[in-house]
Amino acid sequence: MFKFKRLRKVYRIYFPLKNTPNEIFENHLKNNNEIDYFEKENQFYKIFLKNGLSLCLRNEYFSDFLVFDQIFNFKEYEIILGMIRLNNISNQKNIIIDAGANVGYTSLFFNYYLSNSFICAIEPSFENAKLCYKNFALNNLNDNLHFYQRALSHESGMTFNLERDFRDGKDWAITTRNVEDGEIKGITLREIIEEHKLEYISLLKIDIEGAERFIFKDNVDLTFLKITKIIALEIHDEFNIRESIYSILREFNFYLFECGELTIGLNTNYLKCEN
Repeated sequence: MFKFKRLRKVYRIYFPLKNTPNEIFENHLKNNNEIDYFEKENQFYKIFLKNGLSLCLRNEYFSDFLVFDQIFNFKEYEIILGMIRLNNISNQKNIIIDAGANVGYTSLFFNYYLSNSFICAIEPSFENAKLCYKNFALNNLNDNLHFYQRALSHESGMTFNLERDFRDGKDWAITTRNVEDGEIKGITLREIIEEHKLEYISLLKIDIEGAERFIFKDNVDLTFLKITKIIALEIHDEFNIRESIYSILREFNFYLFECGELTIGLNTNYLKCEN
């Protein structure tokens, strides 16, 4: 028996077992420090986090776990969470606009850690939006949320189609293209502000896969910046727009710094008003 075990061990060194992509994916779930346990439900995985949140994600062929990793393991928005907590001196409601909500993890992160929040989440992809709804319902977020299955637009009345030819083509890199009679309606920040009668925005998060070049282009309505306390923006350098966006944000008195892939801006005028 001992010789057989040794032979099997040596055999496995030279001829290791090959795990399937799904087995590798499930091992990532099992070994993740933030996940307590998970269950498979048809084409979805339901994961239960140690902090009490429950999330749904799709399998290894989608980008959901990569997004989860960014937000809950690498804590991409932890610094912004601290900024909101430290500077929300007046204890106002936390108004968050999540443009490019993907499957809802960022919205859930801020709703979980910030009490008294109201979130407007925007996501153009129908498939991503379905998972958004599922994740929001799992965590009873619907009362604190207004969800738009729309594309963030710089002008009213625009329509868009989805494209998958940006970066790795996965669900976190879906782009929109303005077309006449497109299948997805656009919505502007001005329309959201007016609909909800917003007097301020605690956090404006924009991660819209290059479409930020239209939101911040010349001769568009940028008045939303006047009521935004903190902006968190992913600038996609494929479009050579970083310096022009920096210039616009500085004109509106944002103090800028970079953290990972994010450009973060603090509206110094707004903070002065609060202090």
